[in-house]
Amino acid sequence: MAKILVIDDSKIAQRNISALLAKEGTFSLLFASNGLEGFEVAKNEKPDLILCDLLMPVMDGIFFLEKMREANSNIPVIVVTAERQEGTIKRCLELGARDVINKPIIGVPSNLIETIKKHLPDASSSPESQMDMKSLMVKQALSNSVDRAIETLAPTISLPHTSEAASEAEWLDGSATLLKIAKTWGTSCCAVSLSFESSMRGAAGLVFSAESFNDVSAAISETDAKDSESLALRKDAVSELGNTIANRVIGYLSGQFGIEFKFSPPTYAAVSTGNSSFTQNALQTMIQFGSTISETKIFYIRRKLRIDALQRNVDFICLFEDSASLREVVLFGD
Repeated sequence: MAKILVIDDSKIAQRNISALLAKEGTFSLLFASNGLEGFEVAKNEKPDLILCDLLMPVMDGIFFLEKMREANSNIPVIVVTAERQEGTIKRCLELGARDVINKPIIGVPSNLIETIKKHLPDASSSPESQMDMKSLMVKQALSNSVDRAIETLAPTISLPHTSEAASEAEWLDGSATLLKIAKTWGTSCCAVSLSFESSMRGAAGLVFSAESFNDVSAAISETDAKDSESLALRKDAVSELGNTIANRVIGYLSGQFGIEFKFSPPTYAAVSTGNSSFTQNALQTMIQFGSTISETKIFYIRRKLRIDALQRNVDFICLFEDSASLREVVLFGD
């Protein structure tokens, strides 16, 4: 039985991969939540193959690949990531990854088993190798719905070459941005975001109302329970969703700008506007610009993202810190 190590900080991703591979009946699974932990598990357990995410705390996937190459490891590594920038994919392959598979919006890549078998030629599947069809169909419908929304959304993210901005996009100072997002969020909500930087930096993510969070997280995680373990899984589900969508949209901008962005792992924040002190900490968590956010000029973009399969809207918010590079970007998407 082939031994596979899954390295991913997302519990929902671990669970989805586990559900798929467990039904094959020919794999035993090991798990790690970051590259450093994964490197130790790989060294001690010597798995036959490794599935590795890129954006993780402590040690990311790129650093993990570098460590494995330094150790002269011949264990095949398949990168499974939301990252779609060509430069990042090329770097993974240069560091020895056997393949790079893009994460879908929801669920697991449809070609995951096929790719594993390609690098484990002796692996065979059992007759029970199909995922639960009802679960698969629900996740596919959700994934297709969000895919369509992103295809509509991404070309509308326009950046200014002057101080003028399109509707739902404007220049704000940091404190005004705090108030704007507070008003946008309503009485209570949660936000998932990831920061990015290159010659310009910013953050992108999703803001859910309490109602949208309940519906979306329950559909993805397949549980609407409110015990601590289920809530943690549901938070992880929307974090995975926000990470993938933000990666896709910023990846689109990367291609438009000709800039490779470096991403930080996604962050999750739940807030209530009934608490007047929440705004500074919440936005600080979201943007990670440092302690000078209230003094920073921000280009703020907000778009509605409609998830038709659930009849729910979420807000996609993109924030760019003012810089010479940002002001030199050619306006597009109007």
